[in-house]
Amino acid sequence: MATGLKRRRWSKVLPPEFSELMNKLIEHAVSFITEFDNKEQKMREIEEEFKRIAAEVKEMQRKTDGMRTAGAVTAGVGLVTAGAGFLGLVAAPVTGGASLVVAGAGGAAAGGAASLASLAVAGAGGAAAGGAASLASLAVAAAAAAVGAVLVGAGGAAVVAVNIRKTLKENGSAKKVEEQGKEFMKIVEPLKKDLQEIKTTCEKLEQKSTEAQVEEVLSGVEEFQEILRRVSDLRKRSGETLTITAVVMDFIGNLLKFIVTILRITATPEEDKKLRDNMLQSADQCQRVTDEFMKMKNELKTFTEKK
Repeated sequence: MATGLKRRRWSKVLPPEFSELMNKLIEHAVSFITEFDNKEQKMREIEEEFKRIAAEVKEMQRKTDGMRTAGAVTAGVGLVTAGAGFLGLVAAPVTGGASLVVAGAGGAAAGGAASLASLAVAGAGGAAAGGAASLASLAVAAAAAAVGAVLVGAGGAAVVAVNIRKTLKENGSAKKVEEQGKEFMKIVEPLKKDLQEIKTTCEKLEQKSTEAQVEEVLSGVEEFQEILRRVSDLRKRSGETLTITAVVMDFIGNLLKFIVTILRITATPEEDKKLRDNMLQSADQCQRVTDEFMKMKNELKTFTEKK
């Protein structure tokens, strides 16, 4: 009812061509307000679901970082102890084999009990033969122990990274993001269309007002000038909201593509990192567009109700 009264009031102030555009503007404004009122709760629910999954990803990332740190420490210790063992091997001919004890200790620290056993056997052979061949064997054993330590330490983070993909797939979070992302885009689309119509209609009103002022058809009509100022503000605001909406829709579209990627066994580490980063941002992006729509709704209500 309020909209009908407003239309009749404007029809007395504006020429027919302006009244038609103004009525169209009001129709799309009311459509946006009604649609957003009906869909806001669902948009907020999707936002909360994304927040929950983002928190889950953050926790997995925290564990990954912890494993990576522990792996780096393990690898460093392995290199140091294996190096000490190798020095013991080099000194064996001079020390009469006594330094093989150091080599054995280094091998045990770097590669475990198996490395120690190998070095012990090699040490016995070196004591009996005392030749270069046995030293070469000991050097190979020490090097193998060192490489093993580095691989064990550095490999931990990679295993956890793979487990993040596996967990997101197995617990249904990846599928949930895909479904909620599609639902969010479906909700936004009609609202986006209304905003585009609002922006386009405002531009047409501004263009016609310029032409009319040049012809001095509307000179001295203060009320009309006030309406045009509000139209201009609405055009700018709707344009800003459309820009933000386009950015967020592109973001969600890319996120859905990455969800498909994560379901592939051959996903690269770079793709995994992009996916995790995008999932962490998903809740913020959904909240951003929902908050912008709320602001737009309030401005449209003010525009349609202002006397």
